Amino acid sequence: MALALLGAAGCSTSGEDTGGVVTVTGDAESATQGTAGFSIRGTIESLPRPTEPSYPIAVGDLEAGAAAMGLQAPETVDERRDWMMALAVAGPDTAVTFLLPRDLSSDTGVAEEPELGFDITQVASVAEVGLQPDAVVLSGDFDEDTLSPDLVDLGDGVVSAGEGEDGYSDLEARTVLRPLGQPLRVAQDGDRIMLSGNTRTAQNWLTGQGPTLADEEAVLETADQLDALGAISGYFLVQPGGGAGMEALLGESASPEQVEQELSEMEQSSITTPFGVVAVGTTVEGTAVQDVVVYHFGSEAVAQDAVEEVERAWNDAQLLQGQPVVEMFSLDEVRAEGSAVIAVLDREEARSDTLTRMLVSRDGPLNYL
Repeated sequence: MALALLGAAGCSTSGEDTGGVVTVTGDAESATQGTAGFSIRGTIESLPRPTEPSYPIAVGDLEAGAAAMGLQAPETVDERRDWMMALAVAGPDTAVTFLLPRDLSSDTGVAEEPELGFDITQVASVAEVGLQPDAVVLSGDFDEDTLSPDLVDLGDGVVSAGEGEDGYSDLEARTVLRPLGQPLRVAQDGDRIMLSGNTRTAQNWLTGQGPTLADEEAVLETADQLDALGAISGYFLVQPGGGAGMEALLGESASPEQVEQELSEMEQSSITTPFGVVAVGTTVEGTAVQDVVVYHFGSEAVAQDAVEEVERAWNDAQLLQGQPVVEMFSLDEVRAEGSAVIAVLDREEARSDTLTRMLVSRDGPLNYL
């Protein structure tokens, strides 16, 4: 399943000058810091830990996003498509952006009869891990009748959309959900549903076996900071081996002289202290929307020392295409919390998905040299 950015288009900036602060129009009471019972930590900790040392994690409280936008529950397929597009279109006036698997959102958001048996409006929150991704966990309005009876029973509580061995592509069995015809394993535990291309991953999730993100202290501490801030979305990059080097950022065609020049120019305005996890998110409180960044460093002492670097980077750094970061975001606050440094941002020219895209490309203050 490929990733797609889903932006909450119903949240918009007011037409007034708010000093860069994005505000939600409409019913202010509907704006929320998060659905009751939702937490980023609680939503991601059951996800399997990938075997790769570096990996992304995406999580979102869709119910809170829809409530903040004042979206009405759709009653027809066309209304459901519009509802999903309201979440999916990131533009200059959008406020919250979620990451969802593209094929899943296409099937559950557009198909008249979704292959899995439920549609996107029944999903309250979503979490996924890995680039493919390795696994997706959904929570929502699910019961024993939610999953389609047409799914293939594999035993031990796991069913499958499509037949065949893990990873096998049957091009004659392609669907909107499975564009390569590969089987998708599905497991349900009460109001949560797990999706994975790997049968063992689904089995382990049901039985509580195998390594999970609950074992990753730095990831959970980062999630706790996002929860304390009231974030309703989060995108993490776990990078214990280090940030992207200048060679990787500039591309293979960059000469050693170009690399040296860029390093020299960027060193004075970049973060140089290594961090193992960085996450971005969005908070909605009342009518105000802000973006937040959480950097997880090795210790409280290192985090305290890194505050000045983080502040300098958000004030002085440039993006890879040369645009000053301050044209995109203005820095509201930087502070250390335990082993983390938190940056709170107001948008200037940035869109709702700018921060996430910066993290994907490890651009500007979201990388270290």
